[in-house]
Amino acid sequence: MLENPRPNRKSPRLPGYDYAQAGTYFVTICTAQRLHLFGKIFSDEMVYSPLGKIAVQCWHDIPDHFPSVALDLFVIMPNHVHGLVTITEDHADVGTRYISSAQNTTNDIESKQRANGVKKLIKPQ
Repeated sequence: MLENPRPNRKSPRLPGYDYAQAGTYFVTICTAQRLHLFGKIFSDEMVYSPLGKIAVQCWHDIPDHFPSVALDLFVIMPNHVHGLVTITEDHADVGTRYISSAQNTTNDIESKQRANGVKKLIKPQ
C-alpha cells in the first residue's frame, strides 16, 4: 500500500453538492506519490513520456465513454493534469471518481504564455 506523505486534507468538494448536475468543473488529477510519470519540462515546454501521451489520449477519449461530457482546455504536467470538463445534462451517467481509456489518435496543441513561463495547453479535438 502506498503511504500518503501528506496529512489528511479537508475535501475540496462542497458538502451536499451534486457533482453530476450540468455545469463546468475544474479537475485536477495527480499521479501516485506525485511521481513525474507524464514527462519532463525542458526549456519551458512539456515533453511527454509514453505515459504522458497516453494521458493526452485518455483526456480526448472521455466524450467517447461519456457522451454528456464536453471537454475544454487542459494541461498535463509531469505529475498532474488540470482540465475543464462540462457536464451537459443533469444527472448524466458520468461518474465522479474514475474515468479512463487508452487509444491512439493525433492531438492539437496550442502554446499559451503564462506569467510563470510557457506551458502547453491542449485543445480538445
